[in-house]
Amino acid sequence: YFLEDYNILVINNPTGIEVTGSNSLTTKCEKYVQGFVKPCHRLDRNTSRTCSYGKKWESPSNFTWEV
Repeated sequence: YFLEDYNILVINNPTGIEVTGSNSLTTKCEKYVQGFVKPCHRLDRNTSRTCSYGKKWESPSNFTWEV
């Protein structure tokens, strides 16, 4: 991961891995934090990028406003 604090997790997602789905980056992040994560955005799986996740239900909306 790139950055993690109490509210967010920012991680590199290489090309070919979906953000959501049964075998996705979201699933892997939930296992890592042993709890809830919600993507702040979704991008195509054919794109290498960083993905931001909220670790609380309200975190993605707060993150969007702060950016």
